[in-house]
Amino acid sequence: MIKTLSVAVALALGSSLTVDAQDVVYVTTYDGSAQNTSCIDFCNNPLGLEQSFSGFGSTDISAAPGVPSRTKCVYYYGGTPNWNVIPQLNVPGAVYRIDVAHNTSPAITSCTAEATVTAYSEDGTVSASCTNSPVFQRAYSGPVWNTMGYITNNPGITAPTITMYYTGGDLTGVSTLRLYVDAFKFTEISSCEGVAGDVVVTGPLVADQTFVNVIGITEGATNVTIYVSDAEIGQTNYAAGFAAGSLTVPVNMPLYKDAEIKARQSKDGCTSPMPSSGPLVGGGANPPLRISLGLLQNDALTGPAGANATASGTLYWLKASGLVSGSGTAPLGGATLTPGECWQTVTFSWQGDTGLNWINGLAVEDANPYAALESLVFAIDVDEWTQTADSGPYDIYVDEIKNGDTVIENFEGYAAGSEVTLRAPNVPTQYPNPLTTYVGAPNATAISQNYAYEGTNSSRIQWQFKDTQNVRWARVVAGGAAAGRNYPQLDTSKPVTLKVLVLPVGETTARMFNGSVSEITNAAHAYTGQTKTIGVTVTGSGNYTYQWSWSGGDLYNSTTEASYTIDGFGAGMSATDSGTYTVEISDGICTEVRSCVINVVDADPSQVVITATQLDATHLQLSWEPDLFNFDLVWDTNVSGSYNNVIPNVTSPYTVTIGSEPTKFFRLRAQQP
Repeated sequence: MIKTLSVAVALALGSSLTVDAQDVVYVTTYDGSAQNTSCIDFCNNPLGLEQSFSGFGSTDISAAPGVPSRTKCVYYYGGTPNWNVIPQLNVPGAVYRIDVAHNTSPAITSCTAEATVTAYSEDGTVSASCTNSPVFQRAYSGPVWNTMGYITNNPGITAPTITMYYTGGDLTGVSTLRLYVDAFKFTEISSCEGVAGDVVVTGPLVADQTFVNVIGITEGATNVTIYVSDAEIGQTNYAAGFAAGSLTVPVNMPLYKDAEIKARQSKDGCTSPMPSSGPLVGGGANPPLRISLGLLQNDALTGPAGANATASGTLYWLKASGLVSGSGTAPLGGATLTPGECWQTVTFSWQGDTGLNWINGLAVEDANPYAALESLVFAIDVDEWTQTADSGPYDIYVDEIKNGDTVIENFEGYAAGSEVTLRAPNVPTQYPNPLTTYVGAPNATAISQNYAYEGTNSSRIQWQFKDTQNVRWARVVAGGAAAGRNYPQLDTSKPVTLKVLVLPVGETTARMFNGSVSEITNAAHAYTGQTKTIGVTVTGSGNYTYQWSWSGGDLYNSTTEASYTIDGFGAGMSATDSGTYTVEISDGICTEVRSCVINVVDADPSQVVITATQLDATHLQLSWEPDLFNFDLVWDTNVSGSYNNVIPNVTSPYTVTIGSEPTKFFRLRAQQP
């Protein structure tokens, strides 16, 4: 059996402005999130040759103009694959141009660069250019269509079976040597061929907007028309012909949320094809979103915190709990950023937050002393109850990135409008593919003086998702900008905090918390049987309220105090009291959040550190932490001695007498039950 690629969409286009109706048909290896296949998993090669086919697929898909919406494509990584393409054409016996589109994943460093593919059909005649065609090579990847050749169908044929044979290149069974098979476009050859090119709708696209921006205007085009769900809502005309480039087209009705916007242009009586899909209109800045931290695991990093590094290492997300839909899709979890007038503090901790490999979704424990900040990761937020989302646009501000007490970047001292440390979320060489993820504009990071948490500057980040699929995420890379830090190193023993401002639609006033809040104190050394009080210190003139929570659940017995006592309901702490303790401090308008991780373990005397303080010439004070139980203090005159001299039931601090006698060595020994 040969793998058959089903038709994703077929368009028969006509218009009063079109001289010759032109049939355009798209074929993709995935339709949405479902694989287009007539067989399950692997298909037998008709020539009996071995091949390796990924049943999981790749999310790295091409954004060639007009290509149908889907989330994945097929790739092969071994043997000599063959497959069938069966387009459902609308003109019997006609000549069609065969175009191919695919991406080559930046995450795969050894994609085959020498691949050649030959097309053959018994239902028609294919052109000579379809023999050993290079269009599947890495150099031909990207958001473009590459012409493979032509097929002249036999009389009456509208669904030719075209077999693609892999004829050259290295696919030796190694998963990093891949042949990506994504999308095909079949275009009927007519007198309008190449006259009016495809146009692309760009942003911003916001509810109640009365215009649409379009790029890709062909020089000399005389008409550009805007559509919602294939119904015309506006157009602009210029008899002398527009200049090549972009154009703003007025519409005769305000745009509405989730409307799908498309555009076509006309020149010399020919009209470009209607796109199979278009970007969605958003509700406006800013919908809720979720944030994780993109980090690079690299055992060669030696610090200090803030020092520049490179993009080397294994990328993982901190505070992510899973992947939405497999490799490279949006992270689950993360901190929720809710629109509001207040600056929000987001905290990431290697001690309390989970690490997740962004490719395979496996847990990552970075035990290295340093990691490199690779990116800020913003995921589209799908409402848990309504299962709805919003494409944006997003217009947020980030300030004061800190690692412990070390300021990594506060964006001060840079010129307004410059790109510093954080790059725009549409870096062409980075995943996810910006052309399939974002509307063309706005996409930028720039130093702004509109709002700042401290000082005068912050980093303004703008983008809009192309649709509301739950796989959408924005990657704001922290390296390669014109100025600032370059993949700055972070001390993994200390938390990372950043300030974020997410103003809701129509809000122009930003507020800060009235006062300052310390980190949670007394958060270390939690042992079985201990009673521990943790707390924060707030300085300022506000009327503050407090809400403590434990691992996501409110602790209702302490809602107004700056401290919280953990006592295991009077029995002392146990392992079940382990978890993340969080306090939200409100000044009546804005809220600050502080968290700490407490792991309750059995006391281990070998881990207790004894501190000696000489009180006077004859007295030495010994103290240690934690002081949870009665210990026996033992000593000897030899460090490797038997330590049989026992001072029982001793607690910290304990004063011993010293004098002219030999040197003494002290240790603690847990009392035996």
